[in-house]
Amino acid sequence: LTIADLTAPTVVSVSPSNDSTTIALDTTLVAQFDEDMASASINSNSFTLSSNSAVSGSIGYSQNNNIAIFTPDSSLSLATSYSATLTTAITDLYNNKIASNYSWLFTTKDGAWSAPLTVSINNKKNNSGTISFEYQNLDQLNRLIDTIKKNY
Repeated sequence: LTIADLTAPTVVSVSPSNDSTTIALDTTLVAQFDEDMASASINSNSFTLSSNSAVSGSIGYSQNNNIAIFTPDSSLSLATSYSATLTTAITDLYNNKIASNYSWLFTTKDGAWSAPLTVSINNKKNNSGTISFEYQNLDQLNRLIDTIKKNY
């Protein structure tokens, strides 16, 4: 007697979680399924990441935990929204497809540091001594650089 599995597999969790923010630029995406999956069905066509364009990366599957793993080939961009998608090409060991594409969104961190950084500049233009600037994120740093270019 052979009992067939006709139940579609489901995604039980993803990381980063849907709509999460301040995600590290070197993050690895993980999707966990409720049952053993056919590892060959989890590949660059069925597990994708994109922002304005596709993000290349390596894809793996751990049978021990039923997790698919997407590791980007390079760091993600600052303050950028990404969309990850698992397609219906992904199947379990009995060739049952996930019922529909599963997508989730996340946004990378904006470049803010945990504590303010200080830049000290020796003002050689008019020998007025050292000037210190404090900044906490890339926007402030860019404004600092513009100020330095104009005045020093």
